[in-house]
Amino acid sequence: MQNNLKQIRESKNISQPKAAEDLGYGLSTYRKYENGTRRISDEKLVQLSSYFNVSIDVILGTAYKVDPTSPQFQKDAKTRSFLNAIVTILTPQERSLLHELLSNFSKLNESGKTKLVEESDTMVRSGKFESFGGHSQFSSAQEIA
Repeated sequence: MQNNLKQIRESKNISQPKAAEDLGYGLSTYRKYENGTRRISDEKLVQLSSYFNVSIDVILGTAYKVDPTSPQFQKDAKTRSFLNAIVTILTPQERSLLHELLSNFSKLNESGKTKLVEESDTMVRSGKFESFGGHSQFSSAQEIA
């Protein structure tokens, strides 16, 4: 699987040995991640994302390219941290659903995005779709705004 780890690492002026050491990986393992000959687990993707301060999509080279030097990217650290924290506790099926939700959200105009958030809020408030315990460990969207 091809990825952007090498470009990301080089843009941060970090050597392969330094990245491997900081992440607690063997150098050979890190090199295999970087050249795409070893699959990166979901947990490792989250760890790499946090270490390099980039989104998982940037590492994987998916459709949503982000310039890590852009002012907006730098300013949006709270949202990235929030999403990374959520990803770590989700099952693979839930991660797939979250990806689909975010993909759909990105395709909506502002009115559609607002409507989607309002509808999800209504679902949560109704209690009908509440998960066991009823409370997220992440308080509210206002924390990331």
